[in-house]
Amino acid sequence: MTIAEIISSNIRQRRKELNLSQLTLAEKTDLSTGMIAGIETCKVLPSIDSLVRIAGALEVKPYQLLLDEDDKKPFNAAQFHRDFNSILEQEIDRMGNALQERIKNYAHD
Repeated sequence: MTIAEIISSNIRQRRKELNLSQLTLAEKTDLSTGMIAGIETCKVLPSIDSLVRIAGALEVKPYQLLLDEDDKKPFNAAQFHRDFNSILEQEIDRMGNALQERIKNYAHD
């Protein structure tokens, strides 16, 4: 997903959660309905000033409009440790195999 698609999706989703029309959001932000529609359809990437105004009208922090679905998931420390340990074990095995191969090649030279 591009940043424009993430912003677009988050604005549209939050606007609908608050039961706001594009017109109402435009009025609250002092932006045109065309601008709001353009942002929601990824035809326009909002300026930082516009993003801040939209976030305020949608009652969220501006950075929240930049988060994709993976960013919104709570951090799972146990899963992180499992994933990290699995990757670490794979790398240790790979390095061990490479070392054994080098030793074997060295012995044959």
